Amino acid sequence: LEKIKNAKNYYNAILKKPFNYKKDEVIDLDFKVIDYEKTEKEELLKVLWQLVAADKVIDPYEENLYFKIAELIKIKRSQANKIKQENI
Repeated sequence: LEKIKNAKNYYNAILKKPFNYKKDEVIDLDFKVIDYEKTEKEELLKVLWQLVAADKVIDPYEENLYFKIAELIKIKRSQANKIKQENI
């Protein structure tokens, strides 16, 4: 539901502007480029850490992968560590 609310904000702002049919416009829906909200990224890390810790054994490879994913989605290591500690 949160995604729908966010989408409404976007399309309302876009539809307020008049269309210019003489101008070529492009919309990029590539999920790798779309910027997600910080809370969504943190929720992803929370779920990932719960998955890493599910078997009660913290595998170094899995932990390293968790931090690499955090880096790729632009979450600071300190915040990733905080999420990890909150979900042990």
